[in-house]
Amino acid sequence: MLLGAALFTVCTRARLGGTPSLSLPAIATADEFSAAASQVGDRMVVLYIQSAQCGGCRELDTTISQLRNEYRDRADFYLVDAERAKIFVRTIEVQGIPAVVFVKKERKISAFVGIHEKSVYVKIFTLCEESTSIDGCMKKVDEFNKR
Repeated sequence: MLLGAALFTVCTRARLGGTPSLSLPAIATADEFSAAASQVGDRMVVLYIQSAQCGGCRELDTTISQLRNEYRDRADFYLVDAERAKIFVRTIEVQGIPAVVFVKKERKISAFVGIHEKSVYVKIFTLCEESTSIDGCMKKVDEFNKR
């Protein structure tokens, strides 16, 4: 499950414009997440955790937008404002922003903090699509993350 506590550090680089440039449905609480996750079935849930004050987040907006367009038939994407959803962010054990968290069947598959190449995120989708079970998906992703 997505429970536990973690230290949370906030990106301190100022973001130009002050507001998110990516339009995604928002999640701010564990209850909102549970409601959304319970409705998606076998689809992946991708949580994009960012803040209006995070310069690095703006750099990742384009990648998240591309992923959403490419995987919209297989995944649901949600925006989590780290400033407004501090408790939820701690609950899902994210330790910095920007972060991208992959969840399947309400289990955290993987989380990436910072900016990564799009191919890293695509690999998570690929590994899970190749698996016949959630445990198989998690095993493949764990092996990938250890490299």
